[in-house]
Amino acid sequence: RAFIVETVPYNCSVNLSQGLNMVSFPCETGEFLFPYSLADEDGNLIPFSYVFVFNSLIPNDPWGSYNPSLPNFTIQTPISSLDRRRGYFIYAEQPGTYFFEGLRFQFTNIPLRKGWNLVGYPSVTVQDVDVVLDSINGVYTSVHSYQDVSGSKTWLRHVKGQGGTLEFFKPGYAYW
Repeated sequence: RAFIVETVPYNCSVNLSQGLNMVSFPCETGEFLFPYSLADEDGNLIPFSYVFVFNSLIPNDPWGSYNPSLPNFTIQTPISSLDRRRGYFIYAEQPGTYFFEGLRFQFTNIPLRKGWNLVGYPSVTVQDVDVVLDSINGVYTSVHSYQDVSGSKTWLRHVKGQGGTLEFFKPGYAYW
């Protein structure tokens, strides 16, 4: 079986506030290797202290991390590129806007495993939480996101059948 997926050129940007950010990148970075892909519109690297990624498809060791201040001999889990399917914890040293002129996909399949999953939101459109989660209705129990709300970072939560403070999926944010 072959799947043909249309890609659309797009100017992608994700705002990073100073401190901890739980983000995703709606555009595919392709050949650009991390951390060089974490740059602003002028190509300057956005200063950060560390990046964590959680991949539930690797059950024995799902956490990956990168810390640029660790010595070269330190073994770090490689993060090869910024994938539109994944969510990332990035601790930014200062506010900045990630920029990438890349490809936006019309369709993205994100495999999930039982238990916690940290996923990206590969869309540039704000959508109601129930619309986004419709394809996994009956499978999930709750969804969480760490977002900047009115200048203050907070955890938002949506519990199936009960609702909550997480009402919309927004571009640039990641979801547990």
